[in-house]
Amino acid sequence: MAQRGRPPCQARAFDRAEWAEEVLRRYHAATPNLDNAVAQQLRALYNWMFVPPTLWPFNVQDLLADCLTTLNKGKRLNSRHRLLFGLLPEPPDETVCAVVADYELRVQKGNYENVVKTQPNTLRTNSPSARIQNFVANGRVSRRT
Repeated sequence: MAQRGRPPCQARAFDRAEWAEEVLRRYHAATPNLDNAVAQQLRALYNWMFVPPTLWPFNVQDLLADCLTTLNKGKRLNSRHRLLFGLLPEPPDETVCAVVADYELRVQKGNYENVVKTQPNTLRTNSPSARIQNFVANGRVSRRT
């Protein structure tokens, strides 16, 4: 079921496969009966289902489920659905997804101390305390970048 070479939901943290299974089955059951435009919109949501939820711009799964429920009732997608489709960017690339998925798995296992202690390089060099330490050590103030 994974799209564009993404790892299947089973490889995701927090029992992702369990809570995504129903909506993915509903999607696969519904798509053969949809017109091209609607199928394309739902395909964008489907592709996001394989992205770690930490990266989702909004709750993609709930939107996909709501769209499927609406279509199953014989109704058309409404203006809220269309607005959210318009706001949905392309899913991040494989590299970004792999890094975040690994992070989510480490957090699930309780191995996040490394993340808490590690600051981005810009924070270490541009923080007031780093600039003070640099001044004391070198006699000059470093510029902010």
